[in-house]
Amino acid sequence: MAQCSIRNPARKARGALCALSERAVLDQVSRFQYVMHKVTERSVTLKLRMGVWISMGARRGEDGKTRKEQILAAAFSLTTAGNRWSLADVALAVGVSKTALYRHFRDKDELLREMDNALLDRIVETINAAPSGRVGVSNAVVSFFRENPGYFYRIHSRIAEDPLFVESAIAAIRDRCPLVGAVFAEADQFGAQKKAQFRLGLLKGAVTVFFASHPQVDCADCPERILEWHENGLPSLAVPSDGRLDALERACSLDESEFQDETPILEAIASVIAERGIANTTIERIAERMGTAKSSLYFYYKNKEEMLNVLLQNHIRRIESLTGRIVPSGRDLAEQLYISVALQTNYLILQPNSIPVFNWIHYEMTTDGDRESVTSADLAEFLSHYRVDELGPDKERFIYVLKWAMVLASATVSQGMRFIDDPKKLRLAVRDMFKRILRGEKEIS
Repeated sequence: MAQCSIRNPARKARGALCALSERAVLDQVSRFQYVMHKVTERSVTLKLRMGVWISMGARRGEDGKTRKEQILAAAFSLTTAGNRWSLADVALAVGVSKTALYRHFRDKDELLREMDNALLDRIVETINAAPSGRVGVSNAVVSFFRENPGYFYRIHSRIAEDPLFVESAIAAIRDRCPLVGAVFAEADQFGAQKKAQFRLGLLKGAVTVFFASHPQVDCADCPERILEWHENGLPSLAVPSDGRLDALERACSLDESEFQDETPILEAIASVIAERGIANTTIERIAERMGTAKSSLYFYYKNKEEMLNVLLQNHIRRIESLTGRIVPSGRDLAEQLYISVALQTNYLILQPNSIPVFNWIHYEMTTDGDRESVTSADLAEFLSHYRVDELGPDKERFIYVLKWAMVLASATVSQGMRFIDDPKKLRLAVRDMFKRILRGEKEIS
């Protein structure tokens, strides 16, 4: 062996080099394997973690809903009592920590946006699944809202907060509902006058569905009655002639002298609400509008809510006073109904700032069960001005007819002000709405 090693030193050197190279290669392979092992280990760990995260997001509870769906359901449920709930309230309702909510929503604003998306999704689903035709769609949407009051109160809140929400919602429904899209496509070809009548009919249909869906419309068959009135009108009430309606309008004319007792503070509140919206109406902005210090306002009111309630009560008292004075001059119930509509129309034209106040306060009052309701004595005195028996022995029926007519007139004014500058044309639009109330859509269409 020694001889061999002596005789072949080159071979020995090559063997040593090969051994070293082999060890180096093995070392590199081992390192590569080690690195790949760690990468694979990390990958598996990451996948496991992602699986946990995904399962946390998609895990379904006993009710079959994902956690996100449970959060949305809780938020809609809390909305039936107003918009003052917090994420902590939602977490408590779902039974999770507030931190858990942030895995799905960054803040309340994002949750509210998702609620609006869910609201539109459900409305679109309801319309697309409804029987074809105006009546089938109306019944389906009313049933949906009455079965899901949280969705009703959410859209009620959005309409009160943002008048443009209605347009954006209609645009979304038009794009996603083939039946609705076809109706609008046909209407796009109408002339100006026919298109105005189409808009009026659309407004009447939407407001009627909304009114019939209201949880406080609580008599057993009221939703069905209201939709029937919308379709068939009020056959027992004859439409007065245009000459007679002209005379009634003159009797309902108002001027600035009717509002002399409106205090500067109430005017400032209404002005800020009209400009900023209720949600952004603050004590500071009201004081700034009045040119006074915020502290001075607390001499009159405890908070913003008390200010709004005083403003509303001031409007209601004035309307009731005017109604009691002028309504009895109507020769029949149809004329008296028109007097009520005309008075409210003239009032809103002279006091446009009151429209957002009415919208929001109505929402607040319908979601707050602790507020005082109208007493039976007050109601009896109010009804004594009207020839209620002409509509039948059911006085409750007339109350809903009157409310429905007033809501439609108010909606006509508030929407019309965006397109119509001339008060005379605005009053004519309200008159057309009144005729549709008495005649029904079946006759018009």
